[in-house]
Formats: sequence, structure tokens, C-alpha cells
Amino acid sequence: MNELKSPKALKRRLDEKRELILTSSGRPIAVISAIASPDDAEAELNSIRQARSRLALSRIRASARGSGKDRMGLEEINSVIRKARAGR
Repeated sequence: MNELKSPKALKRRLDEKRELILTSSGRPIAVISAIASPDDAEAELNSIRQARSRLALSRIRASARGSGKDRMGLEEINSVIRKARAGR
């Protein structure tokens, strides 16, 4: 978080590198990304959100493969759904 204490230095590094990882106590906590054009800010933010969604989906799929759940048949899936709904 020390990077935030000097906005000018932060801007210089961001201009240079385009993306930065902010850390706190040595652990990554945020990513700062330069915006190509002020008019593109919302589009760039939307792209970041889409990339996060794709990453989350990839992790879910990898977890399913690791646990064997990717091989569940439709009947088994429907059974799990019925049990979950009955538990409400």
C-alpha cells in the first residue's frame, strides 16, 4: 500500500507498466490498470469483470474435474437438485 502514498510516483509507474499489483504486508490485494482513454473507462472495467468471470468459471470447472463431478449424469444431477430443494 506504500505505492498509494506517492500518487505522482504511482502514476509514473502505471504509465510505464500499464498494470500494477498492490500489496499489503507482502500479499497482493488489488490490481491497478491504466485506462487507454477516459471515454473507455466503463468498457475497460466491463472487460475486467468479464475476465474475472471467465477465471472463476475455469476454477469451477477444474474443481469439478478434480472431484469427478464433471462426469455426473443427468439423473444424478436432478437427484442432487431435488434433495437441495427438499431441504429448504
